[in-house]
Amino acid sequence: MRNKLLMYQGGCYPGNFWEWNWCCWSQNGVWHNLFSSGADGVTNEREALELAETSEKSAELIDLTNDEQIKQFQKNYNVYIVLAIARCLNTELDYELELFCFGCGCKFIVDEYTPCSEDDIYCDECYNIGFCSCCEEFVGEDQIIHIDDKAIIEYLGYDFACEDCYEHAKEQIHQEDLKVLYFESWLTGKPDMFSDELREIWE
Repeated sequence: MRNKLLMYQGGCYPGNFWEWNWCCWSQNGVWHNLFSSGADGVTNEREALELAETSEKSAELIDLTNDEQIKQFQKNYNVYIVLAIARCLNTELDYELELFCFGCGCKFIVDEYTPCSEDDIYCDECYNIGFCSCCEEFVGEDQIIHIDDKAIIEYLGYDFACEDCYEHAKEQIHQEDLKVLYFESWLTGKPDMFSDELREIWE
């Protein structure tokens, strides 16, 4: 068996909690036990082969050379598990497993620096153009605003941000401006405390 990843329900804990375990067969057919736990974790290739032939423990055999199976693998499993497996294969076993970018759909080799959100994996290019440095969230390129207002740039420390961060900064600056006008009104009488400029404070 070659280029196969075996995912299965591994060791149980008090309360019958289980976690995903995995092992694989590399390009040259060598079996590797990547992560196993508890009494249900496999300890040798014979057990892995037996498990691969049954569905009793929710085992799934994934062909690492099949694009459709890789896409389904990314869809079915937690993004952090997918990344952990890909990184393990590529860094420890000198594999070159390619995953699919959620942003542009391209295939790319995963490494320890591959970016992700809570739900998806991205290539560097997509992440860089769709990442908000203010809230440190991936929002997508269409949600990034390039800012030309110097006050907002100074407040945020960036000349681009997601819509939420941009609107929040704009509102905070507006509130600060209102406070300044309010104190100026108290000190100088201008603008008038009940003018339209300060109406928002009283409303």
